[in-house]
Amino acid sequence: MKKKTVFLALAFVLVAALAFNRWRNPPLRTPTAAQIGKALPNGAQQVFDGADKFVLYALEPSELMKNMGHKTYFHGFGILGETTISDAATMQQLSAAYYDGLCFDNEKGLGAACFNPRHGLRAVKNGQTLDLVICFHCAQAEVFFNGREHGVVIINKRPQNTFNRIYNDAGLKMAP
Repeated sequence: MKKKTVFLALAFVLVAALAFNRWRNPPLRTPTAAQIGKALPNGAQQVFDGADKFVLYALEPSELMKNMGHKTYFHGFGILGETTISDAATMQQLSAAYYDGLCFDNEKGLGAACFNPRHGLRAVKNGQTLDLVICFHCAQAEVFFNGREHGVVIINKRPQNTFNRIYNDAGLKMAP
């Protein structure tokens, strides 16, 4: 009888742990074509999904340091470090995480009044570029396609762990 009780207790703990893990790490969402159309300008999804390479930027998030004292900039924010990613699996992880974090009309999600991005991502395909200047803290990403600003989208914090892991693997140091 004691073995049966211990077994049932262990089974309950295992099921509870699996349920908690699923709650904390839900499966990635894939937005619909209409949702992506709202988040990216025409032609940008083809660049993002079929990029030849991604360039990751670690950015100086301070508005006070914007356009001051750095040798290179990404849409006005000083570049602290950068790396090029051409590995298809890593690029797929980044794009899937970004799509997963996009917030749409029927979801709760408001960007903060601040904008202090630490992450930058450039997708390049056949000379076209899609740039994302991302502030997970403020829940916003500025979108630029071929050098032209196309607005701001709301993004939640879900992609941040994936982005940070890939940034760390590439040796980029993020601003505090």
